[in-house]
Amino acid sequence: LLTLVAHPLTSAALARLEHPTETLAAWPVAYMVLLVIRGGPLALQEISVAVGEDPIGRRVLSRFTWLIGIGCSFVAVCAYIPQVFAVYADGVLHLPVHLQSMARQVVGLCFLLPLVTALGSTLRGELVANGSTKTVYRSMAISLTVLGVALVLGVLLRLPGMLVASGAMMASALVEYLYLAHGVKRVGRSTQG
Repeated sequence: LLTLVAHPLTSAALARLEHPTETLAAWPVAYMVLLVIRGGPLALQEISVAVGEDPIGRRVLSRFTWLIGIGCSFVAVCAYIPQVFAVYADGVLHLPVHLQSMARQVVGLCFLLPLVTALGSTLRGELVANGSTKTVYRSMAISLTVLGVALVLGVLLRLPGMLVASGAMMASALVEYLYLAHGVKRVGRSTQG
């Protein structure tokens, strides 16, 4: 539920910034491209839960997490190339060129999002496997709060819409990852002690 609130919050902020019609038309395209690229990293949570008690499996998953995160971030970099992005945006969606440029900008600014998503998903799975679901829920609430604050600041400062959306999405994912990493360390210390 918390995750589903993020998209309308971002749209509400974009509607209050310059060129709302264009940004609101380009934003869903960029969001969906990033969501597809992040599909593999998002699935790592379930794998992490499955190998939660297996030390060998966790080591293998750790390497795989970095591999899939870097690989999907590389795909985001490739998707930023105008000719590559146009295959989908123009060939499938028939999105006007000026909107393609706006949507591409988000993909370029969020090229590290798949890596952060992969790392966060694996940590989230570890916490679920250890029964620390409260930490997971808190991290999601913190992520949503950071997103909201970043969007409000972007609106108040009248920053460009796609920069606001990209920055808010990256900031919320990064803060969530850092909170999850701290939670995993705390759980590790309590199980050792």
